[in-house]
Amino acid sequence: MSPTSQTLTTQQAADLLGISRPTIIKVLDERKLAYHRVGKHRRLALPDVLEYRERRRSQQHAAIDALGADVDESVDIGEQLDALKRARKAVAAKRRTASAG
Repeated sequence: MSPTSQTLTTQQAADLLGISRPTIIKVLDERKLAYHRVGKHRRLALPDVLEYRERRRSQQHAAIDALGADVDESVDIGEQLDALKRARKAVAAKRRTASAG
């Protein structure tokens, strides 16, 4: 069997993604990752899990980039910190909106 045709249990997928099994179940229920059933059990295709992992990493990198700020020494440090707080709140709000939809 080739690695790309391998199916994973929810626990194996959770371990591969570095998240908990309840979290992977939530992802499946939100239809963010494809799966099929074998009896009462859910199975995930390895390529789908790897693709999801890359999407997730891209989102994480985008969030980190959004939090990045160039330090301008002519600007007050308090203003810089306020700008960072606003950026973090904007990213968190965007994440909540995306997960609610």
